[in-house]
Amino acid sequence: MLREALDRRRDGKFRYPIIIFSTPVQNSKSLMSTWIGLWRFFTEKGQYMLSVANDVEQAKIILNEAKSIIRASPLLYPETWGEDGLYRDRIKNKDGNEWVVKSTEHVSTRGFRAPTIMYDELGHVTSRKQFDVLTGRQAAQVNPLLVVTSTVSGVKSGPLWDLFDLHAEGDKDIYLFYTNENLSPLIKEDYLERQRRVLPPIVYQREHENRWSEGAAALLTQADWEAALALGAEVTGRERCFLWVDIGWVHDPTTMTVTCRNEDNIVVLLDVRTFQGSHKKPVSFKALEEQIKVFHKQYNLGGTQIEAPQGVGLVEKMDLSGLRRVKLAYPTPKKHREMWGNLYSLFKQHRISVFAHEQLRKELLNLNIENTPDGFKVTDPGKIHQDHAIGLAGSALMSTEHRMDYRVAHVPSLYSTEQPILKPKVDKKPEGHNWRTCRRRTKGCWWCVQEATEEGILEPA
Repeated sequence: MLREALDRRRDGKFRYPIIIFSTPVQNSKSLMSTWIGLWRFFTEKGQYMLSVANDVEQAKIILNEAKSIIRASPLLYPETWGEDGLYRDRIKNKDGNEWVVKSTEHVSTRGFRAPTIMYDELGHVTSRKQFDVLTGRQAAQVNPLLVVTSTVSGVKSGPLWDLFDLHAEGDKDIYLFYTNENLSPLIKEDYLERQRRVLPPIVYQREHENRWSEGAAALLTQADWEAALALGAEVTGRERCFLWVDIGWVHDPTTMTVTCRNEDNIVVLLDVRTFQGSHKKPVSFKALEEQIKVFHKQYNLGGTQIEAPQGVGLVEKMDLSGLRRVKLAYPTPKKHREMWGNLYSLFKQHRISVFAHEQLRKELLNLNIENTPDGFKVTDPGKIHQDHAIGLAGSALMSTEHRMDYRVAHVPSLYSTEQPILKPKVDKKPEGHNWRTCRRRTKGCWWCVQEATEEGILEPA
C-alpha cells in the first residue's frame, strides 16, 4: 500500500501529492503518518514539514511518535545531534530539515510554505480556513506532499468530504485508502459489542465503522423510559446523593434534581423540583436558597452543582451560609457530551430508575442526537425546553462518577478507605466466610464490608 501511495513519476515527483488514510479509531493511522514523515525527513534535503490537527496537543501525537522512534534508533538519533535536535514542538536534523507543530489558528500559518504537511483528523476540524491557507501555499512547491489521516466526519461537508468527492470524480492526484473494518488485532469483538451498547448508533457508526452519516436520531425512546420506570430500584437512605440545579429566572424554569447510586450500581432518581417565574414575578432567589438547604437536611448530599453563569451569586450565598459542597458547573460542549453520553448509557444498559414525571418524559423523548465535525450534539427540535432533562443528566453524571467507599465507625483497623470496594462477579458468598477472620478484610473485600455493615461495625460514607 505504501509503495503504491508513495510512487513517483519519471520526473521524480510524487504520483499522488495528496494521500488519505481513513480507518476506524485506534487503527494506527497516526503511526502510519509518522513513518511517512520520518522517511521524507531523513531522505530528502530542504524539507520544512508541518504537523497540524484540530488542536496543538493532537498535532503533537505524530511528532511525539516520531521522537520516540528516533530515540530508539541508533541510526536516526545521531542525525538529530541526539537530544539537541529534539525540541518540544519541533525536530531538526543535520541536513537542515525541520519538522514543526503549528497552532490551529490559520493566521499563525500564513507565510509558511511547507513541502510536506501531516494533517491528523482532518474530518473533525471546526474551521477549514487553516486547511485552505496551508494547501494554497503548497502550490508553489516543487514536489509537495499532503498526508491526511482521519476517521470520517459526522457530517457530509468540510475539507475531508471535499477530498473524498474529488477522488470519486476521478482526480488522479489523490490516493485514498478507506476502510470501515477494524484492521488492528488488538480490537476484539467483545470490545466492539460493548461500545455498540454504550454509544449512540450514529456515534458508533462514525467511530468504529468509519461510515459517513447525516441527520439526527432520537436520544431516547418510549421503551427506554418505560424500562427505567419499571426498574423500581431500592435505596437504603444511606447512599450519597447529588443535587443539580439548572437556573432560569423568567422564561425558563429553574429545576432541582436529586439522584443517588445504590449498591447495585443503579442510578436512582429521588426528587425533582420546578420553580417557574414570569416577567411580573421572577423566580425568588431566597426560595432557591431555602430549597437547597432543605435538600441538605433531607438527603445525604455528597455534592451540589449549580449551572453557571446564572448560579454564581447563589453559590456565593451557599458558601457564606456554611454549605461547602456547592460548586459551579460550567456548560461547555465537552461537559454536555459527558452528561448526555452518560445518560444515554444508563438508559440503554437499564442502570437508571425513575419515577413518573410527565414533563421530564416529554423533554427526554423530544431530544435528538446529531453528528457535528467536533463530536455529537444533543438538540431540542421541538423547542419545549430541556431543563428537567439537563438536571437529570447532570445529577446522574455526579452519581455515576462518585466513588462508593465506606468509612469505619467503630473499628479503625478493619478497613482502609484508600482501598476501592469491588463487587465480585459471582453473587454467591463463599461458604463459611467471616469478616473477622478474612485475610482480605483490609484489602477491599466486598463480603467483609457487607457483613460488617449489617452488624453496625461499618457505616456507608
